[in-house]
Amino acid sequence: MDNPIQPAGAAILSPIAEAVHAETAVILTKLQEETAARLLAEQELHLTRQKLEEKIREESKKNRESARRYEKLVKENLSEIHQAEQNYRNLFSKMLNGFALHEIICRDGQPVDYRFLSVNPAFEALTGMKAEDLIGKTVLEVLPDTEPSWIDTYGQVALTGRPISFERYTAPLDQYFEVAAYCPAPGQFACIFQDITPRKKADVEKSLLEKQLRRRHKMEAIGTLAGGIAHDFNNILAAILGYADMAMEDLPPWSQARNHLQEVTKAGNRAKELVKQILAFSRKEEQHREPISLNTLVQEVVVFLRSTIPTTIDILLDLNPNCGPILADQTQIHQVLMNICTNGAQAMAAEGGTLSLCLREVTPTVEELDQTGGRLPAGLQVRLDIADTGPGISDEHLDRIFDPYFTTKEFGTGTGMGLAVVHGIVKNHDGTIRVSKNLPKGTCFSLYFPRTEEQIRPPAVADAPCGPGQERLLVVDDDPSIARMLQIFLDKQGYTTTILGSSRKALEIFRTKPQAFDLIITDQTMPDMTGEELAAKILALRSDIPIVLCTGHSTMIDEERARLQGIKAYHMKPVALKDLAATVRRLLDEG
Repeated sequence: MDNPIQPAGAAILSPIAEAVHAETAVILTKLQEETAARLLAEQELHLTRQKLEEKIREESKKNRESARRYEKLVKENLSEIHQAEQNYRNLFSKMLNGFALHEIICRDGQPVDYRFLSVNPAFEALTGMKAEDLIGKTVLEVLPDTEPSWIDTYGQVALTGRPISFERYTAPLDQYFEVAAYCPAPGQFACIFQDITPRKKADVEKSLLEKQLRRRHKMEAIGTLAGGIAHDFNNILAAILGYADMAMEDLPPWSQARNHLQEVTKAGNRAKELVKQILAFSRKEEQHREPISLNTLVQEVVVFLRSTIPTTIDILLDLNPNCGPILADQTQIHQVLMNICTNGAQAMAAEGGTLSLCLREVTPTVEELDQTGGRLPAGLQVRLDIADTGPGISDEHLDRIFDPYFTTKEFGTGTGMGLAVVHGIVKNHDGTIRVSKNLPKGTCFSLYFPRTEEQIRPPAVADAPCGPGQERLLVVDDDPSIARMLQIFLDKQGYTTTILGSSRKALEIFRTKPQAFDLIITDQTMPDMTGEELAAKILALRSDIPIVLCTGHSTMIDEERARLQGIKAYHMKPVALKDLAATVRRLLDEG
């Protein structure tokens, strides 16, 4: 049965249901919308996540690539650094130049020392000092005599940072170095250096050779000048001595004028010896050793010296006349004595003084052997002491005075070669020289020469004239005074003398009349034709005629060369007239 209430209830519930239904529909719609929104958000989130993950993957990939590149770069850099370090170690250990790193030590802001921090093997090799003996020590601890200039120079580099390069000699090591220094860090300096001692020594030797060459050229010029002066001077002396000799022959022995002429002759002969000594000093000759008397040679030197040194200097001789001979080159020993005596005279030039020469035969004592370093040979020695009373030689210079080019004289007044040459000559004569102080002041040179048992050869004695002559002589000399003197003298001897001033004219006359003369006397140095050339042409015309060649001085011919060319006699002007007369007579008698 139908429920009567249902329609009414339905009517009541219907709006509610509708409302519920509507609400439910709204709710469901919202839920659907929210669900759809959520799904959409989730989709967007998912897409965003995918994009982010993709981006992360891409960035990660990029980062991994960057990391790999960075890692590779680091490895490459580390390899380069390692290689650079290896190269540095190789360079440090194997470089030929010395390297040293130091720190400067200052006091009150001024460099006073420096400490070794590192040195390379080349440093050790160049200096002879080991790294273990240097590292951590200062230069003044290792080399107390280091010159302050080294510390000052390096101090400027370490304190200012300015690099520097220089060449310098270091006395403690006795070496020359070329140095380049720089500042690697504040208060430090590093130096790279090389030993240039061989180069410097080569430069010094080159300089010495250049000086020797200049001196040789100078001596050659002096020799040329001396030769020219000697020729002219000897011609003058020939006339002076010749006319003086002839004048004396015309005067009685008691004549005052004869005595005066004898003094003229003595002076002329001294001048003659003076010219010989000048020529001997100016020319360089091979050593010709023979027995000589040092006593005689000293006296000859003193005669020469007396005319050249101030009169305020006295010369005191204490010569033992019984001293035996020595085996020596007279010219070279003359040079030795002149050099030492001249040095002594120069030392006393300002205030005057005394030059003493003492000659003795000695057997060296133990003290003398010690003082000469045992260089004195055994046996009897001839000792010559040459002492002056000048200011003397300082102790610091005593050991160096025989060094080449060492001199204490002002620039331009000394060459520094004199005593070096003296030392060389004495040594070459198996002798010894030592120098000592001449108390109370001055210097003393002691020369020792071995005494020889060989006897001094007596001087050649001219043959006495064999009486008056009557032969025909031709005299050729371009100096009229000499030609006329010879004519007068030879005419007095009984000869018939023809004089000519031209060698060319003489040849013309002889060519026309080769039998008109029995002997010819000719000068060497003449215009147009020398005496040597004239002799050769005359001998070509007549080979048996004796020729006497006279010369004041000539570098072109000597006695040996003249003999080889057929010239029978050779005389140096001024020749003594009696010697010339003896030669003429001998040659005529031999013919």
